[in-house]
Amino acid sequence: MADGTQNQTEAKGPLNGVRIIDLTQFVLGPYATQTLGDLGADVIKVEEPGGDRQRKDGKPPNLKEMGPSFIALNRNKRSVALDLKSEDGKAALRALVLTGDIFIHNMRPSAIARLGFSYEAVKAIKPDIVYVEAMGYAEEGPYAGLQAFDDLIQSASGACSLNQLVNPEAELRPLPSIIADKTCCLFATIATLAALRQKEQTGEGQYVAVPMLETFTGFLMAEHLYNQTFVPPTGHYGHTTTITPISPAPVATRCLMCTTAQGTCSNWRPKASRWKAMKSRSMACVKPAPSAPRHLQHDLANVGGRLHQGMRLGCIGQIEHLVNDRLALALFE
Repeated sequence: MADGTQNQTEAKGPLNGVRIIDLTQFVLGPYATQTLGDLGADVIKVEEPGGDRQRKDGKPPNLKEMGPSFIALNRNKRSVALDLKSEDGKAALRALVLTGDIFIHNMRPSAIARLGFSYEAVKAIKPDIVYVEAMGYAEEGPYAGLQAFDDLIQSASGACSLNQLVNPEAELRPLPSIIADKTCCLFATIATLAALRQKEQTGEGQYVAVPMLETFTGFLMAEHLYNQTFVPPTGHYGHTTTITPISPAPVATRCLMCTTAQGTCSNWRPKASRWKAMKSRSMACVKPAPSAPRHLQHDLANVGGRLHQGMRLGCIGQIEHLVNDRLALALFE
């Protein structure tokens, strides 16, 4: 501002001064550019004349073009509507590219090329551009060029069958989250930041490809490839701890965290009437709890020491103790 005071609406953050030309819509892409906007980037969202189709998802209180999903994925952005099938729209986008540091889209490569904004075309306009392409499948793979959505990627990556590793009778279905889109957006964000760093060091533009299937499959297989990692395999796939079934816990009014020298168990929930609590932070013996499961019993001194250490370090919040001659329990309110 002219008087030297700072405009409260002025963007701040480590990416202040970086401009993003954002052609993404739905979830894959907007979540990434929103995150970059959170970090201070100036995000110019280029929408088709009818607007991002995510705008009408859900039930907004007032404007039908401002649905909840769109609001949740598009903060920190300014929008412009351009018809990229018209020469005027293409000319306007080319002018925007000249002002940008990052160009990002989530169209199929063939579709963006038909519009005249492939990497080579955009690079010809601005040689030092960071060009980010989020698509369904890698160009080198058998599904290159095909359309993709979150549920298709969850199916192809194996995510839909994860529940069957725990319960063989479970139905095949996507995880109840748009998790493939959002995960790939985070990878796109990381790769974009790395490309910006490379541009700073070399002055050269960068091309970044984020194929959903390959990215999300790698994300899942970080733990679930497991003993199939080796050639020949040494055992099953599926991370043992993650796919171990957990029995339903009895109904209770409070959540229990039991710490023993053998580890931590957070699944046992005794009835409220069986709690014998202590109000102070010192350990003392009270009437043994008959509901204490035998498989959790361990030496009281070791257990108490662990609880007290956790309290001293401040990692246990409001806490009560149930103690008998074999067991100590930490109760989280």
